[in-house]
Amino acid sequence: MATELYINQCIDRILQKNPLYTKDAYRFIYDGVNFAHTKICQRENSKVRDVQAPELCSLLAEYIQGELGPMALHLLHEWGIYQTNDFGEIIFFMVEERLLSASADDNRSDFDNHFDFEDVFVKPFKPSFRDVDVPMIEF
Repeated sequence: MATELYINQCIDRILQKNPLYTKDAYRFIYDGVNFAHTKICQRENSKVRDVQAPELCSLLAEYIQGELGPMALHLLHEWGIYQTNDFGEIIFFMVEERLLSASADDNRSDFDNHFDFEDVFVKPFKPSFRDVDVPMIEF
């Protein structure tokens, strides 16, 4: 696992080359990838394996929901993240700096269009009024 200093230095180098996303975006996705890796290792009782983009997107969504809750969409947009292909961009910028690794078969485009952010980060937090008894006011 990389040290905090190394992580910050890598992210700073990425930001100098491409400031499309904020420092918080890189750090949060880095932590989300580590969450995904840990979860897979625990689930499969193994040490290391390549995580495919669909599974990583799903686990990143779980991490984001758990960490950011109903503020997820707002914060992601504030950081420059609008769709799953942004996950791929951020991850591959970190791969280029050797902060993360990828197999030769992995591509940025593997992250394109896995889910709609509104469906995943907004709808689960909207209250449902279907089964609520609403008092009637009679005149």
